[in-house]
Amino acid sequence: MRKNLLIAVSVLVLFCSVIFALTLAKATVEELTQESTLIVHGTVQKIENQWENQDEGTINSFVTIDVFEYIKGMDESSLVIKQMGGHIGDWGDVIPGTPVFSKGDEVVLFLVKHQNFYEIHSIALGLFRVYEDDLGQKMVMNDLRNINLIDPITGNPVAGNEANPAFTLSLFRGQIRSYLSD
Repeated sequence: MRKNLLIAVSVLVLFCSVIFALTLAKATVEELTQESTLIVHGTVQKIENQWENQDEGTINSFVTIDVFEYIKGMDESSLVIKQMGGHIGDWGDVIPGTPVFSKGDEVVLFLVKHQNFYEIHSIALGLFRVYEDDLGQKMVMNDLRNINLIDPITGNPVAGNEANPAFTLSLFRGQIRSYLSD
């Protein structure tokens, strides 16, 4: 009896983790580059949450980015991106797959314009977090927490390292620029 209960709970947990994850078709850096209005490298300066509709409990987050470099698009010192979800007081509006930012995060963002705001391409596919590896070299990697990637041609899941490779920041910027010059 106890073993059957453990199996049932395990299946339920696995089922819920799949349900509450976002499933997206994998996109290449070339596709993200071509489809984005802006591509920026910068740091998160501020996060503000605002009610979109308090009666429905929907919240939007507005993330101010201090831009170091515009890789594609306009040239301003900072910009604000909008994303669904956030927290106000004791209320949280959690959207599976939507990135969570902290002040000071260094990022490369692929952004699209939507209703007078910039949003991250494909909710999270256009977010690459910058970090230092063990040798002090700046690296970038997609932030794919709570996201299941599928191959857009086969529909099969994309696994581990293929879904989330790391690149050096300089190689990554060079790759983006090469797609812009084509």
